[in-house]
Amino acid sequence: MLRLIGLFAAPSHLPAPLQLSLVRGLHKLKLKTHKGTLKRWRRRVAPGGPAAEQFVRSKAGRNHGNIGWSHRALAALSRRVPAHSTHVKALRKLLPY
Repeated sequence: MLRLIGLFAAPSHLPAPLQLSLVRGLHKLKLKTHKGTLKRWRRRVAPGGPAAEQFVRSKAGRNHGNIGWSHRALAALSRRVPAHSTHVKALRKLLPY
């Protein structure tokens, strides 16, 4: 005789913890955030909602060795850069939450 747990059936002659362990593996797993991507990219949600989200990162080369650079060049390095449209799908997988 079968007892239904959710949408999946487990044999009822087994002990209850074992029945749950047979069905537990069928739940949706949580996705893990990629920590390297989390440190480099930020998700910016526009007023248009989740469909208008944008991923931005900082430009490289602003940390040290900037003596003698013009203020304009340093300001350009300080700005955020949006992700290219070809990278957005991968970034959504790496930063799911």
